[in-house]
Amino acid sequence: MKKQAKNYSPSNKPLLIYYFGDGKGKTTAALGAAVRAAGHGWRVLILQAIKGSWPSGERKSIPKYLDETIEIKALGTGFVGIMDDKKSKKVHRVAAQRAFDVARNNISSKKYDLIVLDEYGDLPALGLVDTETLIDVITNANCHIIITGHKPIKKIIDISDIVTEMKKVKHHFDSGIIATKGLDF
Repeated sequence: MKKQAKNYSPSNKPLLIYYFGDGKGKTTAALGAAVRAAGHGWRVLILQAIKGSWPSGERKSIPKYLDETIEIKALGTGFVGIMDDKKSKKVHRVAAQRAFDVARNNISSKKYDLIVLDEYGDLPALGLVDTETLIDVITNANCHIIITGHKPIKKIIDISDIVTEMKKVKHHFDSGIIATKGLDF
């Protein structure tokens, strides 16, 4: 039987954590926090707003090894405007709105201790939703929230409790290596 989420007192309020930047490690940091939380018996939900078409190690391993404490859902239709993307902006916009609906419903459900909104910080920069929609979804959350994205969103930085910028110093993508299975996906 799955546990109910913990109640938070004012002295132990849920935190908003924001990982952004052009460097590698945003999703990796969020997944690490999710595994750590699961180790303490927290109920965790990971929602991926863009990932969809590429298989990922986390979407294979979490259901296999951590399904009692972590759920993961890829809600996107894949990369937007890069690589092999041939979908219209409208298709991506519909998927983004669905991702926000899923996030909103789960944040208000009181079922989770931590919800990771992976790539949700990218949706405003891609023109798929506005920043106010993102803020509306996370405002007054009754669980810890981690948001990842590439471009900084000042309004999210201002309301976050923890903000970490992942700065690229060097990346294998720049030398033509697209992605490494097991490290990048």
